[in-house]
Amino acid sequence: RTHKDALDFVDRIFQRAPAIRHLMAQGVRLQLGRPHMQGLLDSVKPHHLLSPAEVRSLALPTLCIWGGADRLLPRSARDFFAEHLPAHASLEEPAHFGHVPFLDHTEALTERLRAFVAPLAN
Repeated sequence: RTHKDALDFVDRIFQRAPAIRHLMAQGVRLQLGRPHMQGLLDSVKPHHLLSPAEVRSLALPTLCIWGGADRLLPRSARDFFAEHLPAHASLEEPAHFGHVPFLDHTEALTERLRAFVAPLAN
């Protein structure tokens, strides 16, 4: 609702604050303040989320990367996946990854994803 709230959100999703955090906070307020976005966020209910059975039924090769420094999602969300991922799935938790490693640690994430998909390409 306020610029401070938006800054707090930006600071929680990034492992380290970006130089343009004030600009990003303005964008967050603009996007999340739109009526259709508010409606979407308000409409999400627990039954819309993945169930334990749905997670257990994943058949494709699966890599779940959870940011060890994530300050947005609760630890219980990570624990849910750790408990319910099928045996063939991997859950990795790089300590230096926050909520958005594709922005914070682009190269490290890209290398990990390349290593994961390389054996699948054959």
